[in-house]
Amino acid sequence: MTNGITWWFYLPLNEGSWEERKFFSIDILQQETSNIASRFIEFLAKENIENGKAIENAEKAYKGQQKQNILKKTLPEAWNKIICEPDELLVELINETTEKLCGHKTNNESIKQFIIRHKRQFLLSGEYQYKNISHTKPKPPVSRESENNKGHYTGKKPSCFYFRSDRHEVNSWKDLLMAVLEIIYRKHPGYFEKVLSLKGTKRAYFAYSKKGLTNPKKIVNTGIFAEAHISANDIVKRCYQLLELFGYNENDLTIETH
Repeated sequence: MTNGITWWFYLPLNEGSWEERKFFSIDILQQETSNIASRFIEFLAKENIENGKAIENAEKAYKGQQKQNILKKTLPEAWNKIICEPDELLVELINETTEKLCGHKTNNESIKQFIIRHKRQFLLSGEYQYKNISHTKPKPPVSRESENNKGHYTGKKPSCFYFRSDRHEVNSWKDLLMAVLEIIYRKHPGYFEKVLSLKGTKRAYFAYSKKGLTNPKKIVNTGIFAEAHISANDIVKRCYQLLELFGYNENDLTIETH
């Protein structure tokens, strides 16, 4: 696909979304002329297309892109794992640097406690959050439900909720459920079908069909429907089940009511 200036190259028979099947892009105004020319030859030269070399070049570029995507995702996860479970090499490095700065060494346990105490500042958040992290984020300075009232939402209405540090306005419990589902889908589109594993003893919570759901609500861009005919307490419970399913901590969701 091209507009004349920018070119997008795809492997249309591969699995995944169109964005996932894109293996290369060229911007004539931004990239080096020599690199542009060599890429056009690799992917579009008549000889390469006829002998199958173009497909080989495309597959090679695609695999290279996939490798980079995996590394881009895994490196932050590796960093978070080291911070959450302080590695001995990291502890020793900090200890040696401390000695060079002040002339004194401390014990490794003190360094581990220092890392744990300040890990919230060290961690990379967003979709790279290490799934076993159990830290508590500071809450915005507004009135919230107390821990004693947690789970007792009958007769109350939500005014907003916080997903990590982001505030979202809602007018009803159904709106809250659908908003949480949309956030999780945006962050994990390739794994969102996992919601289908959440089921009750008598009925499904999520399904590809409206059949069997009392009040089905379609989750944006997924083709999956959510059962919205449930109480306020059950909706809140469902939201925390979703957090657990996708590796989040329950402290990542805070609900404000009135």
